[in-house]
Amino acid sequence: PCLSIDYSGSFGDIVQQIVLQLNKEKNESNQKYQTLEKLND
Repeated sequence: PCLSIDYSGSFGDIVQQIVLQLNKEKNESNQKYQTLEKLND
C-alpha cells in the first residue's frame, strides 16, 4: 500500500502519520474479515 506522507513535518509527525495510516488499514482489513466471517456462517 502506498503511504501518503507529508515529509515537511518533524520526524515525530511523520511517525504519527505512518501509525495512523497503518491503524486505518488494519481497521479496514478487520472489517473485511468480519464481513467474510458473517458470510461463512
